Amino acid sequence: MGEARHKLGEVFAEAYRLVTPAEHFDVAAMAFTRDRVLLAPVWISIGMEPDAVKKMPEWEEISAVAMAVHNMHLMACSLRLGCKWSSGATSRHPHVAQFLGLQPPAHLLGFLYVGKLAKAWPTGQRGPMADKVKWMVD
Repeated sequence: MGEARHKLGEVFAEAYRLVTPAEHFDVAAMAFTRDRVLLAPVWISIGMEPDAVKKMPEWEEISAVAMAVHNMHLMACSLRLGCKWSSGATSRHPHVAQFLGLQPPAHLLGFLYVGKLAKAWPTGQRGPMADKVKWMVD
């Protein structure tokens, strides 16, 4: 949060430079990558360190992290805050992970950024549950 976002932005910009082939490099895109951290007041890194004993498969651990992030998203929504999980190449880059103190075998899975909505809170457009669920009965 706060001024620390500027440091994170610089790390994102460097990750952009590292991941982008020279023929596709765009100074404006790198600047946007750097400055996008200022679009939301809070950025929460999402990381996962695999179980060293390997009691659970890695996909289950990643799924557990995803469920935790979903719960954070629901909590933010209950507080009328907007969220987005960003998991693009720069959001998962090893350079960014190192900046955050994540070392292999840990994985950086992206960031949840949180802030007030710029527009009115959207209304849901949900159809009937019967259109989505098929009950199988013996």
